[in-house]
Amino acid sequence: MALTGGTLWGCSGVMGSYLYTHNGFDAKLLVTARLLFGGLITLMILFAHSGGTAFDVFRDRRSGMHEIMFAFLGMLPTQLVYFIAIQLSNPSTATVLEASAPIIVLLFYLVVDRRVPAKIEVFVLCIVLVGVFLITTHGDIGSLAITVPALIAGIGSAVFAAVYNIMPIKLLDEFGSGAITGWAMLIAGIGLCPFSHFWDAPIHMDTKGWLCLIGVVIFGTVVAQGAYLEGVRILGAVQGSLFETIEPVVAAFLTVVALGVTLTMADFVGTAMILLGIILLSLFGHTRTS
Repeated sequence: MALTGGTLWGCSGVMGSYLYTHNGFDAKLLVTARLLFGGLITLMILFAHSGGTAFDVFRDRRSGMHEIMFAFLGMLPTQLVYFIAIQLSNPSTATVLEASAPIIVLLFYLVVDRRVPAKIEVFVLCIVLVGVFLITTHGDIGSLAITVPALIAGIGSAVFAAVYNIMPIKLLDEFGSGAITGWAMLIAGIGLCPFSHFWDAPIHMDTKGWLCLIGVVIFGTVVAQGAYLEGVRILGAVQGSLFETIEPVVAAFLTVVALGVTLTMADFVGTAMILLGIILLSLFGHTRTS
């Protein structure tokens, strides 16, 4: 499940970049469309299968407030900052930086569990930092290979992705991934509408544009969100987020093949180091399932 979600997210980042370049979209507008329509479709499917249980998360004040908090502190910033990073750089760079989220999840649980990191975890942290350094500087400590705003957005997307992994664990266990993702997307999308002027955006659509938008909303949002969070529910935040490592591989491949962006050897080596670190963490790191 988590692997499927990561693959589809990698594709959606590239499709989003196409919409920026060819159809007049920006990050706020694309994320608004993604969340609004993705949330509505998810909830319609859930209501068709489960009826009134789709509203169960709001029958209790505590779980309802938790869901609203997840929408605005987890779902919305994760989506928006990631697509801002794509707009400021490219899908590959933004996705690789976001892929360091499991390291932030690990650091969070080190604090929560009040334990010192194992040797393998220290090693992983080091090689991931070197990987990020290579991607952002191409090995030249005196200069950045991407802009400062792009770097801030990329690191920020990793931080919010970590929040996205951690926040809904109890909600997912109690209410399932469909309700939690559907309501979070719809609430976040409605909240973003006043800032994106969704109703009168100056976009121009063609066949490829519509296909990319449908791909972002249906496959990159409805299917990906549900599959990924279901994987997180089953595996836990750390293990679930590890399967997202397929996302930067897909994004890098499509960035080169579909968008014609040239990546350097430093980009490939940095990406490989980050992915290696996350895989090592999965295989040998401290196991935590909740």
